[in-house]
Amino acid sequence: MKFNQRRVVSAHFKKRLIASALMALMPLPTGVFAQDAAGGEEGKVDDKKSQSSAVTLEGLVVTSRKKEELLQVTPITITAIGAAEMAERGVQDLNDISAATPGFQFEKLGNRYGAQNGGTRPVIRGMSSIGSESNVAFFVDGILYSNNMLSFPMETVERVEVIKGPQSALFGRSTFAGAINYITKRPTDTVQNELSARIAQYDDYDVNFMSRGPLAGNHLFYTAHARYYDFGGEHVNEFDGKKVGQENSVGLNGSIEYRGDRLRATFSGGFNKDDDGMAATGLQDRFHNNCFLDRYRQYYCGDIKPKDTINVNRAALMGQEGLRRKTTRLMAGLEYDLGDGYSLSSNTGFFNTSEKYGYDSDYLNANRTTTNMRREVRDRREWSTELRLESPTSDRLSWLAGVFYYDRDLDASREHEQFTKGKTKDVDLGRTYVTNHAAFGALNYKITDTLTGSVELRYARDKLSFSDQLGRVYKATNDSVTPRFTLDWFATPESMIYAVVAKGNKPGGVNADPRLPPDKISVGEEKNWTYELGVKNTLFDGRMNMNLAVYSIDWTDQQLTDSYTHTDNSSITYSINVGKTKIQGLEYVMDLALTENLFTGFTYSYIDARFKKFDDDEGAALFGDPSMAGRRTPNTSKNEYTLYARYNHKLSNGWNSYFRTDFAYGEGKYDQAYNLASTGDSRQLNLRFGIETEKTDVSLYVRNLTNDDAPTSVVRYLDNAHPLPPIAPGSGLINRVARGFNYPLRDGRRFGLNLRYRF
Repeated sequence: MKFNQRRVVSAHFKKRLIASALMALMPLPTGVFAQDAAGGEEGKVDDKKSQSSAVTLEGLVVTSRKKEELLQVTPITITAIGAAEMAERGVQDLNDISAATPGFQFEKLGNRYGAQNGGTRPVIRGMSSIGSESNVAFFVDGILYSNNMLSFPMETVERVEVIKGPQSALFGRSTFAGAINYITKRPTDTVQNELSARIAQYDDYDVNFMSRGPLAGNHLFYTAHARYYDFGGEHVNEFDGKKVGQENSVGLNGSIEYRGDRLRATFSGGFNKDDDGMAATGLQDRFHNNCFLDRYRQYYCGDIKPKDTINVNRAALMGQEGLRRKTTRLMAGLEYDLGDGYSLSSNTGFFNTSEKYGYDSDYLNANRTTTNMRREVRDRREWSTELRLESPTSDRLSWLAGVFYYDRDLDASREHEQFTKGKTKDVDLGRTYVTNHAAFGALNYKITDTLTGSVELRYARDKLSFSDQLGRVYKATNDSVTPRFTLDWFATPESMIYAVVAKGNKPGGVNADPRLPPDKISVGEEKNWTYELGVKNTLFDGRMNMNLAVYSIDWTDQQLTDSYTHTDNSSITYSINVGKTKIQGLEYVMDLALTENLFTGFTYSYIDARFKKFDDDEGAALFGDPSMAGRRTPNTSKNEYTLYARYNHKLSNGWNSYFRTDFAYGEGKYDQAYNLASTGDSRQLNLRFGIETEKTDVSLYVRNLTNDDAPTSVVRYLDNAHPLPPIAPGSGLINRVARGFNYPLRDGRRFGLNLRYRF
């Protein structure tokens, strides 16, 4: 019954959005709205109109096309959030960014272990991945950074750009569904110091200090940042009555920037150390299974029923539980003015991460003294460099050309099973080495004063080498050509219509488990073609932005997971390629300055992502038909929307007060292609009240006021603690392992205080 109600709600939203969509697609003559808003005759300006026109929305500058452009005139669908808005929203990590971004969903599986490889998966426009490398790439100042972004220090970030649709042409590897670029804060011309602190329930403390300014004369500048963060954990482990989900980070970041007449050089780096407790991740056991009970492993249909606690055997891990991680990053950027508007630039980065993560892989201790304990060990090193030559952007025909090199070396192993005996059994998960060479370019031609066409193209060769403890070596080379074609037309100076056709490519990979047979080691590349039509409108003399994008995606060879039973009866999850997927959707964004003191906004995302061709063995066992055609892709909310409002009130002596509310709704996401088990719908309400001056900001807040407990994701898993009876009594067959469902516990209601002082 609940699923039928959800479809009714979805249909209602679609009907309501039709009118808004048609309105947004029409170029709107801003002059008419300015006259109506003023209430006066054309050509006459009175005092009221002047005051009204002074209230405008802030225009962000983005670099999503490798050059600086205003967000509202960039013919790509981008959500950009600046430092001031992040502070006002109370953004703490990538999870909060996703809550404010239509069409972008992020799963935080109860911990900060591995944005790409530990289970947290970013999803843009329904292009989800399970088990394989992410379909969304992260960048720091334009440099590929394939590590966990959950512990990246947000106080060092000037803005975050979530760029939607394939970005393979300019950003390259693994930007299959989109790219997320963190742009860090640059030095300032005068000395600026800032001390900020967060104090909240559950021993949540975050202290940051940043200093920026000149170092020597007018040419050398600096930034310096230090952070200490500690969170005591909110949820309890039934096994020992102690807290889980603790997080601790210590970090140092800095940069030196040289500004000459023609040369600008920036050298930056950072070190971060994470020390987290066991993840607040639980398992719904087999006794909740309510459908297909006569099938092998059974299943659960409906919304997962999360508990407030988890039950894992912490003692058996002998002090090795949780995450220990060290990350180092070094970056160098050079920009040289060649004269007459031509420029040469390079961007180079090195990242090194060493991490260990210990956990109870059953996720359900069931009062046993021993269990399947594991500690994942990863050492990752990656290096990338890009060289780019650009022509003057003011010319009718402008261009850029570049070359790119990237390599990544990943060693992975697993320690497991013997923690209780004081020793570990190591499983070498192999060494994966990736290199990528690419050449790319872009042409932009102003066909008329209002119509511009762009062509971007990248040729890349991706080489992968994998070796495991059995001496097996797997090598693969993937050549790709990924174009993007863009046409944008300014119907009026404030209304732009754009069309984009882009190809995305995601190289193949490996299933790093020595127990798999040779034919299951490799997984092939994925491809997609995305077709998009969008409009960006600036209305009422800059007091309103209204943007809409509609898109269609043809996706082939999607990487999903399958299950393999080893001779030792263990179940191994590995990645496979499935046939075809079709995605259609829209994104709508509106921001409005109602008065000089009252601001509001609304976003909506609709994603219809369904398999067109996909045969699955477990699906055949459940339904009697292997075809999953017509079913929705996992980990994707079909309907999402957000609402926000901010009210300012001026006090005396330069003080200002403000109140802000943010609400986010997400429709439930399925665990697998079967569309049976779901997270359930999520509804989160945040409130914040603050007072501020030029130097001081003090705010009180509450996150998740309604104490919504819907998990951010649900993963099909096994209930190893409660095996089913033998298939036939007396047959001698082993006990069967039933399905369980793994989920993270959502953070509950939390009150806190933020302090910020500038000097």
